[in-house]
Amino acid sequence: MNDKAQLIPVPVMPDIAKLRHHPIAADFPMASDNDFENLKTSMTDRGFLPNEQIVLFGNPSMVLDGRNRLKAGIAVGHKFTKENFLLFTGNEVEAEAYSNAKNGARRHLTAEQKAERIKAYIAQYPDASSREIARKLSVSHVTVERYKNEKTETEKEYSKFKAVWNKLSDENKTKFIRECSA
Repeated sequence: MNDKAQLIPVPVMPDIAKLRHHPIAADFPMASDNDFENLKTSMTDRGFLPNEQIVLFGNPSMVLDGRNRLKAGIAVGHKFTKENFLLFTGNEVEAEAYSNAKNGARRHLTAEQKAERIKAYIAQYPDASSREIARKLSVSHVTVERYKNEKTETEKEYSKFKAVWNKLSDENKTKFIRECSA
C-alpha cells in the first residue's frame, strides 16, 4: 500500500445480511471444505481473532478480504461488532494490489490455481514486464517468465512444421502448395 491507501476502522457497523464480495476478491477461490471446517472450529474455540479483521472496500462497502472469516463467523453464530471490520481507503488499483499481496501465497491456492492467475494476468497485460506481473501477484518474476515463454500445443506444432518446411527443397514446397490448393 502507498502512503494514501490505508486500513481504518469502519465508521458504522456494516449490515452483515447485505454484505457482498468485491469482484477483486473473486480472483481467489473460497477455502476448501476441510479448511472451512477448521476455520469454524477455530472461531468456536478461540473466537474472532482481533488481528484478522474483515476488510471492506468500495461504495457500497464490499468484502475485499475475509470472505471465509465472514462466512465462518455467520456459521458459528459470531456476534459481529465494528471491531471485526476495517475499511480499505485506497483506489481500485491499490485494492487489487492489497488483495494480491494478502491472498497470493495463501495455502488454499493450488499450484494450478496460481498458474491460471498468472496466465490470466499475462493475457490481460501482455505488454507488462514479468517483474510487474510478479509484483502484482506476489509471485516470483522467474515463475511469470516461465509462463510467458510457455507455448501452446498449436504453437509447438507450428514451430515443428516450420522447421521441416525450411528443410524442404523449393520443388517440394511448390508441390506441397499445389496439392493443398487443389
